[in-house]
Amino acid sequence: MEDKVPGKYILPFFWQHGEEHKVLLQEIDAMLNCGIREFCVESRVHEQFGEEKWWEDFGFILQEAKKRDMRVWLLDDRRFPTGHANGYIEMHPELRAVSLRVSYLDYAGPQTEMALIPEPLEEGESYVAVVAYRRKERGNRLSGEGIQLLKNLDQGLLWWDIPEGIWRIYYVVRTHAVCNSRRENYIDMMSPASCKAMLHAVYEPHYEHFGEYFGNTFAGFFSDEPSFGNDMYTYYSMLGKEDMLIPWSDDMLKLLAEKTGETEERIRLLLPTLWHEIEAETPIVRESYMEAVTEKYRRNFCCMLGDWCRAHHVMYIGHIIEDMNAHQRLGNGAGHFFRALDGQDMAGIDVVLHQITPGQLSLEHTAPLMGKRADPDFFHYTLAKLASSHAHIQPLKKNRAMCEIFGAFGWAEGIPMMKYLADHMLVCGINYFVPHAFSPKYPDYDCPPHFYACGTNSQYPLFGDLMRYMARTAHVLSEGVHCADVAVYYNAEAEWSGGKNMSQQAVCRVLTRSQIDFDLIPQDTLVHSVCSEGKLLVNEEAYGALIVPYSQYLPERAIDAMVRLVKEGLPVIFVDGLPESTSEQRPVGEKLRKA
Repeated sequence: MEDKVPGKYILPFFWQHGEEHKVLLQEIDAMLNCGIREFCVESRVHEQFGEEKWWEDFGFILQEAKKRDMRVWLLDDRRFPTGHANGYIEMHPELRAVSLRVSYLDYAGPQTEMALIPEPLEEGESYVAVVAYRRKERGNRLSGEGIQLLKNLDQGLLWWDIPEGIWRIYYVVRTHAVCNSRRENYIDMMSPASCKAMLHAVYEPHYEHFGEYFGNTFAGFFSDEPSFGNDMYTYYSMLGKEDMLIPWSDDMLKLLAEKTGETEERIRLLLPTLWHEIEAETPIVRESYMEAVTEKYRRNFCCMLGDWCRAHHVMYIGHIIEDMNAHQRLGNGAGHFFRALDGQDMAGIDVVLHQITPGQLSLEHTAPLMGKRADPDFFHYTLAKLASSHAHIQPLKKNRAMCEIFGAFGWAEGIPMMKYLADHMLVCGINYFVPHAFSPKYPDYDCPPHFYACGTNSQYPLFGDLMRYMARTAHVLSEGVHCADVAVYYNAEAEWSGGKNMSQQAVCRVLTRSQIDFDLIPQDTLVHSVCSEGKLLVNEEAYGALIVPYSQYLPERAIDAMVRLVKEGLPVIFVDGLPESTSEQRPVGEKLRKA
């Protein structure tokens, strides 16, 4: 009987190591026998990506897929994560990432005519600011006005009459230094020219070789966990982290001046607050900085690649690292979940490495992640809703929410566990799946399970049943209009500002356990939304209320949007109290109470 499973929704990874073509065909037919009509070619384990052998192998895959009326996607880089641009940056070192680094020393005053030895510079480095602050407290909190000492540098020395008290001198340095050698030739998310290396080295060469397949057999490109890359091996790369490299571009002083209403020279004085707190200045500087860099990421990287794909009749999909709130941070994250994926045609996440475990719903549990722990409030109640929310509120997504799933759970992950994960995602609004993975190599010890494993996986027939079930269910749950009870404010800005804040997953957990459906709504969406008949209208959605997790500081534009919506008739519920002030340090309580 002809298979009636819809021909989309399932696109598993298909790893490439340069195998013989007859072996590749066995895996392609194994996918087809499961009702799978699409697959995503994994390039990171192919040693000759972008070389003659690669063009031969990928051309063969496209030809055979076309014969079988299948579609092919492609992971878009030679190395993991996306952003190495197939070695292009190594050949164009002028496109390497630019960062700020900081060092500081403490001095006691008063002392006159002091000749201090400044922080030494490496080749290609320059001072952006040399600033002194009086220390009045223990720790790294600063108060009072800073003193700009950049002009005091002369002939390799820093000349200064140190006033009375204990003073800390900060040297803020523009650098090409990296946090790890693996990031030495990674693209610069702050630079349009550097981000275009992805086009020059990967996208355009594939169009030149296989343009005839674009928009038919070839469906599009998949970006896997791109990031700012200024910090590694942690999910907690937030402003204020000691000695962390800070992504930078030469127009940032101007951008920060525009966002804060300050002069560029005053911004130089305030740069130390990217690492240490400066009384009354930290919230606006940090929030403005994160606004600027996440908008640069959105425009320079994600939207640039997405626009190129759509101009060439293919789609652009993928995901970032979301784990443990990394989705709203620097380092392994991209700063802002929604901005990082705005240019993609699907909203994407991944679930790997035992992040979700049946029965572990309340307590942090062990998992082979950075930090060795997983928070169920995030992974169980929030992660999938990030993707489905983005799919609902952005018209470009057309309600397409994707999850990379099953990967690196090990061979003990059987079909019952896979169905548990799939059902969880379907219930949360995911309707496209990238199962991880089909591998033509056997044995392959890289991130099992592998679903066919050259015919050795005894659960393969049942896996086919699961794929058909997932595709049918995703089809039933697609093409309609999602109806959520409430919207939850995505409060990345509250964390950026450095004040006390409640994570959105605390709210997501309570709502889910109370069977109240919701979407997460970022500030970018909120400020352009309207209220009608007591409902918050966003795209095709109509929410009955807006819930705001506790945030000590929120941007004034977000507060103004909330006030406007209240006046238009929308219930706005602040959890655990109103904000103390705006990020700009203006009081908000009376404004909200009067609304």
